[in-house]
Amino acid sequence: IENIALVDSLTLSFDSSFTVLTGESGAGKSVLLDCLQFVAGSSRSRAELGLPTRDGRVEAQFHLSAEETSVIREKLEAHGIPVEDELVLRR
Repeated sequence: IENIALVDSLTLSFDSSFTVLTGESGAGKSVLLDCLQFVAGSSRSRAELGLPTRDGRVEAQFHLSAEETSVIREKLEAHGIPVEDELVLRR
């Protein structure tokens, strides 16, 4: 994501309780949330995110627990999308 940030890899772990994302100003909290919203289908345009109109790409890879996989698998397979223990979203 050249115009926003260049992040090769980032690992976040969430559990079923309350999660807080904290950090210094300029650490990238908003960038992370903007990109997750975008890859999940946000209606914000590529230009609003500062992405090049043709070559920019946001990709998120999720490693799912067995419980998460069953819930997500049911929803995605209803649309013909197979799901394993890993889910990759690209936009």
